[in-house]
Amino acid sequence: MSLPNDWWRLDATAQAALVREGVTTPSALVEAALTRVEALNPAINAVVTPLSEVAREFVAALPADDRPFRGVPILLKDGGEELAGTRYTIGTPVLRDLDYRSPRTTEFVRRILVAGFVPIGKTNLPELSSGLTTEPAAFGATRNPWDLGRTAGGSSGGSAAAVAAGFVPIALGSDATGSLRVPAAVCGVATLRPTPGRVPTAIPAEQQSDVWSGFALSRSVRDLAGLFALVANDARTSAPLAALRVALLDHDADHRAEVAPACATAVAAVGRALGALGHEVGAEPPAALPGFMQRIVPALMPTIGAAREVQLRWLERTIGRPLAVGDLAQD
Repeated sequence: MSLPNDWWRLDATAQAALVREGVTTPSALVEAALTRVEALNPAINAVVTPLSEVAREFVAALPADDRPFRGVPILLKDGGEELAGTRYTIGTPVLRDLDYRSPRTTEFVRRILVAGFVPIGKTNLPELSSGLTTEPAAFGATRNPWDLGRTAGGSSGGSAAAVAAGFVPIALGSDATGSLRVPAAVCGVATLRPTPGRVPTAIPAEQQSDVWSGFALSRSVRDLAGLFALVANDARTSAPLAALRVALLDHDADHRAEVAPACATAVAAVGRALGALGHEVGAEPPAALPGFMQRIVPALMPTIGAAREVQLRWLERTIGRPLAVGDLAQD
């Protein structure tokens, strides 16, 4: 059994079909992914903790059953979600230097394992998963596969870059204020930020938050839909939506950024699709949208400060001592 030459372009749904149809095996898929990571990751720096032997152990133990994503390789963001016995750093020098190992497997990861995915590594993220670029001092910057001189975004930048580079068809990430959406946009991959609580989410450094939401980045929307159906806390079919009022935004409301014509075309296509579904679609954005970010940034600062304090105390409990100079790169 062999893989097609363009296997790395296939989404998770297509890769699972190759296994299900007997075209290839989970072992062949995982080994191909590991080889691709080894060859390309030095330039991109998306994967900071390879899990080659762990992946092979998972493949060896994988039952020959009908799991929907049986044998498909996946990467885990190294913040929030954990896999027992593997290195966990949240992008910090102190946990990296201690070679800290997760004592547990979090629920979201457990559910992807049940679905048949095989974890092959962990991806880069900004320190404490806080930032819209991925440039931690502990591991260095993740580069955008489309242009190595550009950012991969953050905080799920390592996962987005890995999917864009074809390391894996899908990778886990998380989002509070854009950490899935920003890297997906700049790396050209698909994502979905579920409503908080719909997918089991472990918060990085255990800070309590009603805005964190864990999910994934993928090569296709159908992967996201398939994964969501498997891992969501309530998998019942949603009731049909009543007609919504939808405002299309095909320009920067503050008139600061140029919008690519292809993006404006895509927005128009979405508008037509929504109209065909019976929704009321208009071209005028809400009057409060211009200047929105400038108004909310001052309110974010106290929230961010409180969250950081919780993270620092979690780190101290985890390492068993007060934090010292050099434990973190951020002040």
